[in-house]
Amino acid sequence: MVKSLGIAFGHKKGYPVKGIKKDPKRNNFTPGKRHKFVSNLVDEVMGYSPYEGRLMELMSSVMNTHSQEKRPLKFAKKRLGKIKRAKRKLRKVESLKQAVEKRLKEIEKRKAGKEEVKAE
Repeated sequence: MVKSLGIAFGHKKGYPVKGIKKDPKRNNFTPGKRHKFVSNLVDEVMGYSPYEGRLMELMSSVMNTHSQEKRPLKFAKKRLGKIKRAKRKLRKVESLKQAVEKRLKEIEKRKAGKEEVKAE
């Protein structure tokens, strides 16, 4: 950026001003306990949006090769607008998917345990 000299003509014309200083605290957002709780509650109550369901479907249908991992990422980027948001959403959807699978395995174990007790 070129500093102005305070004169009315030429390349460096205009009133000399200082640039706006940005607050470094505002650069990074780290959610606290309350924010995490509320976002989890909203996810639990409202469920998934249709595109998140489609993302889960795309992630489960593709194999773990690099070229096929791009497809869900491209889809998420198209819906969310930025690649950074898309990557964050993919990580979130992946963790949700793993949590659901873990929960299903626990339920199956409980069912198997109850069936063994009834058989005896």
